[in-house]
Amino acid sequence: SVKKWVKHPINKMVIIARPTPCLQDLAKELGLELIDENTLLPWGAFEAWIKNEGISLNHESLGWYYQQFLKLLYYDNADSEYYFVVDADVVIKKPMVLISDDGVHTYFVGENLGDTISKNSAKKLLGGLSCVPSFSFVADLMCFDRRVVRSLIQDIESRFKTDFYKAALLVEQGNAARFSEYELYGLYANFVCEGSLASYLPKSDIGRPRRKLWLDAYKIKLKTLPYIAYHHYLR
Repeated sequence: SVKKWVKHPINKMVIIARPTPCLQDLAKELGLELIDENTLLPWGAFEAWIKNEGISLNHESLGWYYQQFLKLLYYDNADSEYYFVVDADVVIKKPMVLISDDGVHTYFVGENLGDTISKNSAKKLLGGLSCVPSFSFVADLMCFDRRVVRSLIQDIESRFKTDFYKAALLVEQGNAARFSEYELYGLYANFVCEGSLASYLPKSDIGRPRRKLWLDAYKIKLKTLPYIAYHHYLR
């Protein structure tokens, strides 16, 4: 569905997961590159750090955090300026233009029952925010600008003097905060980087139009969303 409905040239498509024989066969059949998730963030070391530090989680699944960290860490492997992340249970059903010719980025925004605690996490990681929107950036997909992701991770690691994914869990300790990769990226890209364009874009790009927020207030309804996320309906 990505090849059919995403209206941009696609350089390559990848699956990030454990390279089981089943997934290796599937990737080969579909012509996809299979990236071992452990090359982005070794699961064993990550899990050991959680246990050794006595880290408590504000979500029941450590894997839920892990898959979010992988989406951001992929920026260093991406071959193009942008990379589009789609959850495995998403089927796109309508045409999608993610970035317009004049540089306007599409963000899928709407309701998120946990947006207060995900915004709390982002504010702690970013050292506060001058503007916090009433809507949420949490969706089932996101088009990432790899330069913005690099800047985001570097800013967090500089502030906390540790790996960004460790900082993400450390700020949750004893707080009503819970990490969201989409909330964090959306807030950073639109309300932090927007005011300092030259700090993360090459000089040759300074004169281009700034990214604007396209407020497509999609609701989690089958008829209005340009995609179907099956976990919304099969819980």
